[in-house]
Amino acid sequence: MTNDLLRAKQQLERHVLRLLADAYESNQDFCYCTLKTLVTTEINREIIRAILIDLRKDDLATYAKGLWTDDGELAGSGYAITPEGRDYLRALELEAAQ
Repeated sequence: MTNDLLRAKQQLERHVLRLLADAYESNQDFCYCTLKTLVTTEINREIIRAILIDLRKDDLATYAKGLWTDDGELAGSGYAITPEGRDYLRALELEAAQ
């Protein structure tokens, strides 16, 4: 992979991990984001899904299905950042700041 492509991939990973980390920081007990909440006007569903697949392969994000709300209602499925993902995100953000 060329340097430009690697940099673009890291920027997309940083973006997705930042969204997952923000959700985690707001509710550290248990927080999963649906794919729909991660999609933006700039980054479509297919790109987000591809990034999430890579993040899951590297144990930087996790996926769960059959999630329930605190009120006992079915919430569907979603993605969450892992401790390794938080470490990787910190490293990416430090690198981007330099």
